[in-house]
Amino acid sequence: PRSSRNQSCMQLRDSKYRRIATGTLITNNPSDLPGQTAFLDPAIVGNKKEFGYRYGESFNESTGKVLKLKKDAAELIRRDLKNNTYYLMYREKDWAATLPEIKLDYYLVEMNDNQKKVYKGLVEETVAEILADPELKVAWEQFQELGSEDNDFVSAALLGKFAKLEQYLTAPNRSEFVDKALTEDDKRSCKIDKIDERIAESLKNNSKCIIAVHYKLSAKHLLEHSKYKSQAVYYDAGKKDNMLKFMNDKNTKVMFAVVQSLSEGYNLQMADRIIIADNDWTPGKLKQLMARLFRPSVKKDPKT
Repeated sequence: PRSSRNQSCMQLRDSKYRRIATGTLITNNPSDLPGQTAFLDPAIVGNKKEFGYRYGESFNESTGKVLKLKKDAAELIRRDLKNNTYYLMYREKDWAATLPEIKLDYYLVEMNDNQKKVYKGLVEETVAEILADPELKVAWEQFQELGSEDNDFVSAALLGKFAKLEQYLTAPNRSEFVDKALTEDDKRSCKIDKIDERIAESLKNNSKCIIAVHYKLSAKHLLEHSKYKSQAVYYDAGKKDNMLKFMNDKNTKVMFAVVQSLSEGYNLQMADRIIIADNDWTPGKLKQLMARLFRPSVKKDPKT
């Protein structure tokens, strides 16, 4: 509600007809709803605190942040939206059949012994920090019970703690602690050789590909160590020129990019392969990204 975008929208509330449209599923990040629906009518799901009382099993009263949703929260929210608005939901099962079939492959990579030793220490440190925080402990227990695929919202509460683990796996040289614990050879990502193999396949077919990660430092590290960096660009939300170069320059075949920056704003049908280089705790963002490449009209063999 305090964002500049939301405040600008609220200045338009005098309009006779008002509509909101979002590509985000209700179950993906329901904490956005109080801000979104306030434009239509602040009473629909209430403010952040009222939202927590209605739909949250536990939440922080001082911040209004929901820690754990009620099991039937999504259904209750849909009911309240339908009772107070003209509500249309286009479900994934409705539109998925219109998309081209995507070939999805998984590849195993392994850390060396020194990398594994440091990673084990980072995991133990991270779990200790989570268990020492009452709010994160609740989210952690639910995450262990349900897993990230079944509860994206709760896992998002842990994302800040998971970040350093993900960054280490993809870019092990980006931490002062790790920098002292590893040799120069160990600081090179264990994923880069496998990524370069996939890039080579794409270039062989004269195609473009996108390497998507969740953190800027990780994307920069992979680009720095890729043997195809002369044909590549780095992209995040502030690098519009690099995006245009990837879209329009026939010699720029590869883009190392941040998932959040790619999930909105561009059509990327010029590429036919996405390489997801780190674990995904918010699948909705990746689905949005994939939908920007693989459209109903696309006549190619898309790969992820």
